[in-house]
Amino acid sequence: FMASATCSSSGHGPAGMAKAAAAGKAAGDGPPPSVATLEYWEEFYNHRRAAWDTLYGYDDIKPGLTNIMTKSRRERSTIRILHIGCGTSAVTEGLWRDGFRNICNIDFSNAVIRLMAQRWEDLSDQASDKEGDAEAEAMRCGVQWLAMDAADLSNLTSASFDVALEKFTFDAMLADAKDDATDPRGCSAVRELHRVLAPSGVLISVAWGEKRR
Repeated sequence: FMASATCSSSGHGPAGMAKAAAAGKAAGDGPPPSVATLEYWEEFYNHRRAAWDTLYGYDDIKPGLTNIMTKSRRERSTIRILHIGCGTSAVTEGLWRDGFRNICNIDFSNAVIRLMAQRWEDLSDQASDKEGDAEAEAMRCGVQWLAMDAADLSNLTSASFDVALEKFTFDAMLADAKDDATDPRGCSAVRELHRVLAPSGVLISVAWGEKRR
């Protein structure tokens, strides 16, 4: 099952990302890297430390997520979530706050995974001071940060997640694609997500380009 949301692209979307890439590229020879490349995102996150969500944050997607979750009889704490292309999003903090206790975050940028792993460790330390060691330990055990390409999830076990959540990751991956539906990396990512989702699993995709796929 796949849930999706469409967003207006006025000043945003792949075109907006491409303009931002060009504007943010240091002076030098050659064109700026494409938003579909690791080079772009490594450079982007090496200069960004604050939490940042592309257009929509957790509170924006929460109603749809809650609606889907209410159809499940399982407790939130047992639902296994794969967050694809996590970036510096505050989505994981929102999920944890709302009772989800098994969250695996992936991004193909090593820079952002290092940053987010440290940020989560800092939050765990704060939780230890405010709520006790048990909460801090739960945060450390229940949330993972892994450097991984969505097109190759070979390090993840088949049928190991109940929910896969991506927010504009496909848009970035397919920014240079001539045909979204047949792009090799895009198709590989879809196959991999299908593999790691349990038989009754759900893919939640928030995208600008969902009508092209």
